[in-house]
Amino acid sequence: MKLVSLIYILLLYLNRVIKEARKKMRKRISAIIMTLFMVLASCSNQLEAEKLAAENKNTFFDSLVKIGQGFQDIFGILGNAIGDALGFNAVKSGDKRSKVGEHFEGIGKGLKNVKVS
Repeated sequence: MKLVSLIYILLLYLNRVIKEARKKMRKRISAIIMTLFMVLASCSNQLEAEKLAAENKNTFFDSLVKIGQGFQDIFGILGNAIGDALGFNAVKSGDKRSKVGEHFEGIGKGLKNVKVS
């Protein structure tokens, strides 16, 4: 009888130890899950912040490109106006092929005259 009661006490003790181990394991697992959740949440927030920074950077570069195009337009118009006033622009972008051909023929004649002289 003593052996049976000793085995019974031992089984009760092992059952209590197993329950405590399960509680500790549950706490560890829940702590790991909470940590993973926090890490994933912070990563998603960081990705959103990086996306916003990239969008702001793109809009900044787009505005710089637009400013550059504006300066190019202004200086192009200014250069054309000065060239027209001084007579530098003999051929314009809207001229026909015959006008361009006449211009280059005139340049060729001028070069021949300079070479002969």
